[in-house]
Amino acid sequence: DAVKNVKNDKRLPKFKFKDIKGKAVSDSLLNKKVNVILAWASWNYDSQASLRQVRRLQKEHPKDISVISIRLDASQYEGKATMERDSIAWPDICDGQIWESPAVKKLGIAFIPDNILIDKDKNIVARTLKGSDLKQKIEDMLK
Repeated sequence: DAVKNVKNDKRLPKFKFKDIKGKAVSDSLLNKKVNVILAWASWNYDSQASLRQVRRLQKEHPKDISVISIRLDASQYEGKATMERDSIAWPDICDGQIWESPAVKKLGIAFIPDNILIDKDKNIVARTLKGSDLKQKIEDMLK
């Protein structure tokens, strides 16, 4: 069960998926001081707020924060406007399978929004943080 394996104090499992542009996205992209896997959906306001919050932090610390998002939409086009409006250029995985997506299952995504914070050694430091807790943990990891 992925939820049991992808939790704090465990290592991030190896993965390889395709983003909405057809490019390969793997765990090897998560190699900075702070790495975030962010699960979101165009139909969920809280997840869009998390997306913008992480984008602001990444913009402030581009050399230290790497992000991959997994979008739980029925179509990869549904969140495209949000990505463009908020100038989000990191890899976004959306295969239209929502909760049945191999990425969702492999990484044990169980909520919208959801997140996994990983250190540079691929250790899972935290997950499923909300609002200010997510921001605070990222800021703590940057120190």
